[in-house]
Amino acid sequence: MDAAGKSRSDLAAELGCTRQAVGLVLNNGTGRTLSTEFHAKAARFLGVDPYWLATGEGEMSVTSSLTSSALDIATLYDLIPVKDRVRRARAYNQAASAILNVLNEQPEAAATPPKKKEGV
Repeated sequence: MDAAGKSRSDLAAELGCTRQAVGLVLNNGTGRTLSTEFHAKAARFLGVDPYWLATGEGEMSVTSSLTSSALDIATLYDLIPVKDRVRRARAYNQAASAILNVLNEQPEAAATPPKKKEGV
């Protein structure tokens, strides 16, 4: 949090919880973790990679140009254990299919006023 210039109080205010709750998660003395929603929100607020925040592995800083929505999806995907290949593959395929379906949808026909007849 020091690298982001944020305090526990700042993070607590962003997440809508107490400073003590943030401390419990950071100290991990109770085995508490952030919910998926809070995890993604905390990573965005702190400007850190969601995977790094969850695991401490990899690069701390976000080095991609992904949108926050793409990071949210990636964060959710990374919550599925790597060793659970079947569930990861299923989640990937379902997400990719959903996105492709949206891209292939026909746009709603824009309501255009009828053309005026010439000479009327």
